[in-house]
Amino acid sequence: MIKKDRLDFKDLISEEKTFILVIILGAIKSLLTVTFAYLIGIIIDSIGKSSYEMLKKVGIYILVAVALYFLISFLYNTTASKLVYRQSVGVKNKIFKRLDDFDLVEYSSMDKSYYINMLTEDVNIISKDYFRIRHEVYVQVISFIISLIAIIYISWSMTLIFLGIILITMLIPNFLSPIQQRKTEDFSLRSKENFSNLNEYLQGFFVYKGLGLEGPLDSMKENDEKFEKSRMDMNFTNDMVIDTIEVVSILGQVGCMFVGAFFAIKGTITTGALIAAVQLLNGIFTPVQTISIYNNRIRASSALREKVTNLLSIIEPVKEKFTSLNRGISLNSYSLDLGHKEIIKNFTYTFEKGLSYIIIGPSGSGKSSLMKAILGYYNSNDKKIKYDNLDLEDIDKKDLYKNIRYVPSETFIFKGSVEDNICLGRDVDNSHLISEVYKLGFDEDFLRRRLSEENLVELSSGEQKRISILRATIDHPEVVIFDEPTANLDKKSSRYVKNYINNYKAKIKIVISHDYDDAYLNQFDRVIDFENKII
Repeated sequence: MIKKDRLDFKDLISEEKTFILVIILGAIKSLLTVTFAYLIGIIIDSIGKSSYEMLKKVGIYILVAVALYFLISFLYNTTASKLVYRQSVGVKNKIFKRLDDFDLVEYSSMDKSYYINMLTEDVNIISKDYFRIRHEVYVQVISFIISLIAIIYISWSMTLIFLGIILITMLIPNFLSPIQQRKTEDFSLRSKENFSNLNEYLQGFFVYKGLGLEGPLDSMKENDEKFEKSRMDMNFTNDMVIDTIEVVSILGQVGCMFVGAFFAIKGTITTGALIAAVQLLNGIFTPVQTISIYNNRIRASSALREKVTNLLSIIEPVKEKFTSLNRGISLNSYSLDLGHKEIIKNFTYTFEKGLSYIIIGPSGSGKSSLMKAILGYYNSNDKKIKYDNLDLEDIDKKDLYKNIRYVPSETFIFKGSVEDNICLGRDVDNSHLISEVYKLGFDEDFLRRRLSEENLVELSSGEQKRISILRATIDHPEVVIFDEPTANLDKKSSRYVKNYINNYKAKIKIVISHDYDDAYLNQFDRVIDFENKII
């Protein structure tokens, strides 16, 4: 792995044109709000002058301004919602792309719950506490500036006093920001731990139940209580921050109103100007209040943004393209240690193009480990495995896995129909699919009932195994490795699997087996016996 130059989280967001449009629409909203304040001031001053004509004009202006405000608000909300949606989806897609770039070494060691939590909890918090308010902060700043200019126009000396009061209201909430950030980070950590513990408990349910154990359940409940306590602390802190900001803001507005009233009594400003100034105070204090809240939330989500940025800052080095196997797969004095145990020692062999192989031997002798090594499951920089003349470590694994397939001994069935489980999103001709299904012994009744049926809970182990085989072979890869394909199968299913594998044409075909039957072994071009070290 290599590290890129440090990314900023904003580098991950590619919606700048829409972002600017949202800011412009927000600025227009602020201008219309200031307009309302001035028009209300004019109405108040018109009362003393008994100016009916002015009232009529102002009434028309207000109706036009209201219509414009409604239209601009609609456009602003629509555009802002689309912006947040595209930003959230964009970051999630980048995370999905990064996960898709993982090689098998990374996957085997990865904490699955960590990434599930990132795609669900973390990105949702980022969407709520960063994407949604990033543009709003700019809009609030513009609103503050516009309202401030409008009040300066009324009385610059009064505005100076206002600014002093506003400064105090801005400083007080900042003392709570570190506490809020700490509580949010703690909740994120607890959320990850809770998900992992719950997942482990559910996976081991039958073990706990079969042994009559209550301890794991008690432990899970204790961890969940800690998680909920962390959530409560975070929500309480957030609520206290908001309440503090609101109280300080109210006190600030009251102080400014007393100052404005003093100026009106002195005759420095008119009554209408005082009312307008009071209205404009909302355009001053609301941004200050909102920005304080938003600033705390942005800070609180910084750790989550850092986590996502760190993931997406890691890129794979450029690898060699692998399009087709021309000669074979070779291992030169390959050794493998797992858990301080030497599984394979100085293994040298070439799997030649055009031949079929069966690897036999007892459990733990290294058969599956050898095949997984060929597939790149283990981190190795010794360049002792080659595809033709290319070192395995230098090959782009995505290209490799389009040409080489591994059928594991364990079978996993996804949600969906049999067809969904075999094709996995690939475009497979229906007649070819049915033909291959028939080859593995599935009858017409099975095809009629199960090929498009989405509930597969009643599939037998033999049926599941055959689906797993079809999944790997349906698009005719060049190399196929079958790991214990007949293990735990009944005689009927085993016969179908053996016949299918025997008739399957590939550049290289490798079977791992416990079956020592001579008639079966004779169907392969080469037999590799790990027990007796016969190659």
